[in-house]
Amino acid sequence: MHLTIDREGAVERFAGTIPFRTVSDRGGFDLAPFVELHGYIAEKWPLIHGLGSCETVAGGSLLLTIEGSDTSKPPALLTAHLDVVPVEDESSPLWEYPPWSGHVARGRIWGRGTLDYKAGMAGMLEACQLLIESGFRPSRSIILAFGHDEEVGGVRGAASIVRLLRERGVSSCSYVLDEGGYVYSFPWMKKETVVIGLAEKGYATIEVFATGAQGHASRPASRTTVGLVAEAVSILEKESTPLRLCSPVEALIEQTRGSYRGISGASLEDCAAHMSAWPEGNAMVRTTLAPTVASGSRRENTIPSRASTLVNFRIIPGESVSETLDRAGSIIGELDVQIRIPDEDSLAEPSPVSRTDSGAYLAIISSLGMLLPDAIVSQGIFVASTDSKHYGALTDCVYRIFPARLGEKGIGALHCGGESIGVEDYIRCVNFYTDVLEETCG
Repeated sequence: MHLTIDREGAVERFAGTIPFRTVSDRGGFDLAPFVELHGYIAEKWPLIHGLGSCETVAGGSLLLTIEGSDTSKPPALLTAHLDVVPVEDESSPLWEYPPWSGHVARGRIWGRGTLDYKAGMAGMLEACQLLIESGFRPSRSIILAFGHDEEVGGVRGAASIVRLLRERGVSSCSYVLDEGGYVYSFPWMKKETVVIGLAEKGYATIEVFATGAQGHASRPASRTTVGLVAEAVSILEKESTPLRLCSPVEALIEQTRGSYRGISGASLEDCAAHMSAWPEGNAMVRTTLAPTVASGSRRENTIPSRASTLVNFRIIPGESVSETLDRAGSIIGELDVQIRIPDEDSLAEPSPVSRTDSGAYLAIISSLGMLLPDAIVSQGIFVASTDSKHYGALTDCVYRIFPARLGEKGIGALHCGGESIGVEDYIRCVNFYTDVLEETCG
């Protein structure tokens, strides 16, 4: 039996976090909206502040601790991030409601950060406040760690929180709960699937560039800088990386292949090949790459002396950053282009695979089974990157799950125009956090 949630109040408090324009950037960014959001959190979820401690870390992150009665137990750490990605065009018709409004309409909350990931932050706060109101006092300490730069790697926020915890003698946590698993409607499957991310892919970006003489576009040479870079990127895209199944994806296929569309009785490899026909499935079974940022001349009638494209790799568990970059270099090695790593700090190896024999994992499975009885609940991986890559230093039990429906867009729903979350999804997430905390910290 779940605790009674003040649905209207819970939605209103969450929606109120959206107008704070907490946009992060790899360069410097304004911390004032983050500090203002900290004040809002203290006002709207006061019991947490009254019972525990609250502090700002690295100027924009927030660390809240509710002390448990048994100091011999390692704490539970729930993490979300306060920062969001920019809104490219606020006037775009994709935004049915203003992106910084937190407008509630048609059973959804609308705005940048509703899915990624202020819903997680507010849901964790709401769950803790609800438990405290009910008289719950944890035996295990609960840490809420809210970073302010997850969207750009977490090197200032989450990394600083980990260092601070270690300085204070918190060398390990019982488990970490983060984003990175959702309720998916995979196009190759007949049933909804709730995926608990036991691992996440690695991350690397290279710059492919060519140099030459600047010239007039009316008399191009046989090879131009832009042409060379375009050819190199085209070759990289055509040379797909080999299919590789890590253990969580093998388990995902085993648990779900009875629900596949258009295929039955197939081997693991055949099922993997089948799901790789869709981008979301392909991302789970191999290292992927995507050209993202291109640059060249500023004028259409000028051949640039330097052209470049950034290529982003997401690396499957079982492979490495060096292996991936070496392979890219060998594929385009004979072309007159060069490769460099523009930001060494952004490189991240694939995470280790988390345990499935912990009490926290069993509590997660139990709660999801009750909240989503008609869905398949399975382990898997997260194909993007989270702050968990930092918190993994504190435990081998990192679980990435936020049980909200993403719909047909899948992961693309997170950074899209018109970002929103269903009210029922948000309430489900509050119940989920309440379940897990009661079970693991009671």
